[in-house]
Amino acid sequence: MSPVGETRRVSDENEAAGARRRGELAKKRGNTVLGVPRKALGAVGVNTRKQERDGAATGSGAGGARGAGTKRMVYHDSEGEETQEPEEKRVSKKAKAERQCPSPAAQTESPEAARGALVREPHPHRDLDALEADDLTMCVDYTNEIFAHLLQREQETTCVVNYVQERQCAFYIRPSMRAILVDWLIEVHLKFQLLPEALYLAINIMDRYLSTNKVSLSKLQLVAITSLLIAAKFEEVNLPKLSNYVYITDNAYTVEEVKQSECNILNALEFNIGWPNPMNFLRRISKADNYNHNTRNYAKVFLEYAMCCPKFVAITPSVLAAMSMRCAMMLNYGAEGFEWDDTMEWYSSMATTSAKFDFQKLCDDLIKDIQEPSTQLNALIYKYKKLGLWVAVKTWCDEQKIVR
Repeated sequence: MSPVGETRRVSDENEAAGARRRGELAKKRGNTVLGVPRKALGAVGVNTRKQERDGAATGSGAGGARGAGTKRMVYHDSEGEETQEPEEKRVSKKAKAERQCPSPAAQTESPEAARGALVREPHPHRDLDALEADDLTMCVDYTNEIFAHLLQREQETTCVVNYVQERQCAFYIRPSMRAILVDWLIEVHLKFQLLPEALYLAINIMDRYLSTNKVSLSKLQLVAITSLLIAAKFEEVNLPKLSNYVYITDNAYTVEEVKQSECNILNALEFNIGWPNPMNFLRRISKADNYNHNTRNYAKVFLEYAMCCPKFVAITPSVLAAMSMRCAMMLNYGAEGFEWDDTMEWYSSMATTSAKFDFQKLCDDLIKDIQEPSTQLNALIYKYKKLGLWVAVKTWCDEQKIVR
């Protein structure tokens, strides 16, 4: 072959190779326009004219690579119109989504779950949250979701059985024994100057542990002080020293025993100590009462008494807060001035509609126990006498005529 013929052959091969590369590039470019992100982010506008120009720019080589019978793929956007998926695919995707995130209606197997679902639904009330929309710390946009979550959590972190009232319980202890522990915890709590939330969480941790574990009489105080230690770690910023917890027990236990007890309790509870504190629900209800100072103070007395009373060990914190607020409003406003309307119902997380509890009976039981205490709670009475609240609460309860 002559040199001229050889040169032409090499030139033809190079041109063919270039055409193949341009065809592959055009194919890649077409795939990139469609892409996976479009499916994830929804319909995306595509400039069809630009695509046609890009396709034409690839030259005859691109056409040769596709083949004469291959139709050019041009994607059109119909002003936000979404691509319709097959009906079977849509149904399967919907079923998968419901399995992963069931709707509130599907979570209503128990009465309390039904109440949690009800809170998510519209209920006639005055929207007091909207008045605080400018306050970013109030998280107005997420308030209902937050309290729906708390209602779900309280079912997982409240005693299932009242281990001090049901004698057939395998872990039964006398109500008077629990009252001694709780009353002592109140004294220690005052001595350490901890938050009210720490006391309530300590009582919850102690009750949950004692309701599922057999504890000897000599170790009950160790469980109580360790519960306060865990609660303080969870709620407080500035913590008492570990040696102070040992000292407050009159050195009945060592530092190592307290540490070991902490491990035992946390393992028994599976580190599930995120109990929705009743103070959160009480603050929520106070909004419907225009944050009345006297009502809220009286409600705190009723709430702490209910937390310490053996009758209410298995009652959820949202119901305890609603009970306390109802009694406090009756005390502060009187029977005639008191009104529990739809707005109070909503901001109490629909506690009075609970199918699991008789709300009115619980309120009556609380008043009756203050009239005639079933256990001695001297530290609690002394604490609120100093604050000038106990006498008013006790006097009002004694005046109530409860059908026994």
